Amino acid sequence: MSALAWYEFCRGPRLPQQAAVARSYLETDGVIAFDEHAAAAAADLFRRLGSPRRRAADLAIAALAIERGARLLTGNTRDYSGIEGLLIGPVPDP
Repeated sequence: MSALAWYEFCRGPRLPQQAAVARSYLETDGVIAFDEHAAAAAADLFRRLGSPRRRAADLAIAALAIERGARLLTGNTRDYSGIEGLLIGPVPDP
C-alpha cells in the first residue's frame, strides 16, 4: 500500500486496533514510501491529465501503483478513471 493511501486510511477516524488489523492484511512490502521517483511520476501524470488539484493525491497513489505494476484496490473506482496503465480492482462495499 502506498504511504499516501495508508495516510488516507489512518487519518480516520480510526482506533489503533483498526489500523493494526488493516496492517495485518498488507503483504511483505507493507507501506511503500512515496519517494522522489514516485513524486516525479505523479507530477508527470498530473500534468498529462490536466487534473484538478482535488485529484492530486489520487494521482500520486495511482502513479505509484503503475510504477510497481500493482493492482489498485479501491471502493472509489470513479476517482481513478481515465488513468492509462492503471490496473484497478474494485473493493465491494461492506
